[in-house]
Amino acid sequence: MAADSPPPWDELLAGWDELLAGPFNIHLVTTHNSVLLAAMRNTLNLTDGEFHRMMRADHFRLTRNLDELGITYTSLAKALVPDHRRREIALLFDSEVASLSSNGFYGIDVAEAWIAGMPRLRKGVPVNSILRGDILHDSADEVQAAMDQSVVYQQPFTVIDPSQVYCVYVTNLSKEQANTLTSSAAEHPAYVGHADCTDRSALKTSSHLASRR
Repeated sequence: MAADSPPPWDELLAGWDELLAGPFNIHLVTTHNSVLLAAMRNTLNLTDGEFHRMMRADHFRLTRNLDELGITYTSLAKALVPDHRRREIALLFDSEVASLSSNGFYGIDVAEAWIAGMPRLRKGVPVNSILRGDILHDSADEVQAAMDQSVVYQQPFTVIDPSQVYCVYVTNLSKEQANTLTSSAAEHPAYVGHADCTDRSALKTSSHLASRR
């Protein structure tokens, strides 16, 4: 067997008890909403032990997949663990507007605007983490109220359906980097505005992102 080949499953299973007993760290970007994990646990009716084993198995698969790509999981910690001395920014776009010019591929369409404003890598190591997707949680009225409390609007915007709001969430930005990013995003006609989510806010605590595009 080649030295870089993964071990057979019987070898992995033999070490399962040792894996479960050992400590592990999950580096996490959080928008203060773990509803997806809770829903999965409830749907599968998992016990505490079963839920723990599922988390360890997923963590193990992730680290092995990254290893095969030459990426160590711990090297991503600076990007995945928020630094509260730096800023977290949510860029908000109207997916209906972006869809008109992109045949529905609005995620790709708006990316041309915000990616241009992203900071460059530091010595090849990422320090910013990106979440992107539609807002799928809460009613239109609740999302509108949260946005009105949190968003610096580029243009007037009325929420018809929560999924109409496409969000790009970027962590660990300096003040200058945040300004550059929002200015770049503002070049797109679908750009609604941005919210500073460094601290808790109505938009950050009430809305749930699920990547769909």
